[in-house]
Amino acid sequence: MFACRAANTDAYHFDTVAGRYIVLSFLGSSVQAPAAELIRLVHGDLRSRFDDTFLAFYGVTIDPDDHAQRRVQQDLPGIRYLFDFDHAVSRLYGAVAGDGSGARVHYTPLTLVLDRRLRVIASVPWVSIAAHNEELRAVLDRLPPLEDTAAPALVIPRIFEPELCRELIALHQTNGGRESPFMRELGGKTTPVLDYGFKRRTDFFFEEEPEFAALRGRLDRRIQQRLVPEVQKAFHFSITRIERYLIACYDAEVGASSGRIETTPHAAPRTASLPARSTSMQTTTKAVTCAFPSLASAPTVPLPAARWCSTARSCTRRVR
Repeated sequence: MFACRAANTDAYHFDTVAGRYIVLSFLGSSVQAPAAELIRLVHGDLRSRFDDTFLAFYGVTIDPDDHAQRRVQQDLPGIRYLFDFDHAVSRLYGAVAGDGSGARVHYTPLTLVLDRRLRVIASVPWVSIAAHNEELRAVLDRLPPLEDTAAPALVIPRIFEPELCRELIALHQTNGGRESPFMRELGGKTTPVLDYGFKRRTDFFFEEEPEFAALRGRLDRRIQQRLVPEVQKAFHFSITRIERYLIACYDAEVGASSGRIETTPHAAPRTASLPARSTSMQTTTKAVTCAFPSLASAPTVPLPAARWCSTARSCTRRVR
């Protein structure tokens, strides 16, 4: 997958759009007649199809004026544009041949239709824009309903006993929690960002304080005895270390949410991590779910009501 400039970020991570069908069109420039005709079709007769639930459209342009003069603009839900000024994405998909370093870039427009796992299921040639648009309509008409498959989630109850959960919740309530950012690549640097539309959580850390040493030991023993063997049995995967100790709170009363955050070089070394809800602590009657967009249209893993989350994040590191 790739990251590319978009309307609201310098690095739009395309792998995060899994979970719906995608029309990915390499336009070149919106001033070219075929591209302009396709754009009119997308924003016109096909507009109602692009709802971000079943289908979304992404147009790729290499023309800086498309962005600077706002000749193409995203129209949510469902329609977005990616600005591939260095031709990296276009070259990746074969729209630009060679390294694109010549004075004139030979651009071959193409349209791909992707499934919910972002695999190519149709390639629509641009022999003529009329034939292209007719075939694109036909491909979209034939798309089957999104099929749900089993999610790779392991739900293990009773890692922490209720008394310990209440102790941890009280610790967060007594000491308060700080807003938890996520990492986004901005201007070539991995930068902490707060965006409540993507993630909202408060954390209390107790990683090195000597007064919490005994508590960390109690948690380590329970994770080692009750969780690590189950992960090994299910996934043949050995957890090697505790990354950090925190008590995290997703508070539904303030619209808490959690998006995918491992899309930067800062987080890339993680082979896998144990999601916070793997040791969730029940304090409310409302159910929560764990969603896997590339596998299911709706949240697929019902969990016990969980407002408060685990105190330890465990992970391994890739061998480089």
